[in-house]
Amino acid sequence: MKIITEEFLKEIGVNLSPEETALLSDHFETTLHERTFQEVVNTLNEEQANELTAMADRDDPAISDWLLANVPELPEIVQDEIDILLGELVEGRDQL
Repeated sequence: MKIITEEFLKEIGVNLSPEETALLSDHFETTLHERTFQEVVNTLNEEQANELTAMADRDDPAISDWLLANVPELPEIVQDEIDILLGELVEGRDQL
């Protein structure tokens, strides 16, 4: 599910072309993934961090299962990072 849509941007007073919206959305998703991964790693012990790092380069559905089993606070971490990024976007909307 895309978080950054033309409708959302219009709601916060940002008007971008569809191409610019797509680029911003891709950047948002990449940043969200990176920040969430870092926060997850911060919650793990060394053994778990090594396991996750070994899996991180693969596109494996087992990673999701592993995360859900080993990081019970994953939904909260993801939501926190979404909220932070959206807040940053709203604060910086005049620079878009």
